[in-house]
Amino acid sequence: MKKPEQGFGMTIHEEELRLKKAESRLHPSPSLLVDRILEWEPGVRASGSKNVSYGERWFLGHFPAMPVMPGMLLVEAIVQMARVLAREREGEGTWMLASLSDVKFSRIVRPGDRVVLEVKMTESRDGGYVFQGTGLVNSERALQVGRMVLVPRE
Repeated sequence: MKKPEQGFGMTIHEEELRLKKAESRLHPSPSLLVDRILEWEPGVRASGSKNVSYGERWFLGHFPAMPVMPGMLLVEAIVQMARVLAREREGEGTWMLASLSDVKFSRIVRPGDRVVLEVKMTESRDGGYVFQGTGLVNSERALQVGRMVLVPRE
């Protein structure tokens, strides 16, 4: 994904508007786990970020003495990024997670970490879409989702 200053042909303002459009496709609050869309190639791939803070409600019980972001919330953040791509292709609507496989956790995510979420659409199948995703902290892989399928809610 090229950025405007790399010759993509957009001004910085046009790029900001394009990214705002992608952010409008994110999951609604209070369940939103993506803070910002960083890059977006419509219908193909996207990246976003989650800044993990001590104020997150799940740290009250997970775990008070050593706060760790729950792995399934990292997976949900990746799914929310995939929904941006599905909604871009199909328009607004509710996209549900139908299957998830080859999930690997490689690093603990703690308060103060910034997770960069990267998602790529790999195929279209039976009315749904197949994706791969990664979560990185300081360029180190924290999460790998080998395959996830999103389908429209009927």
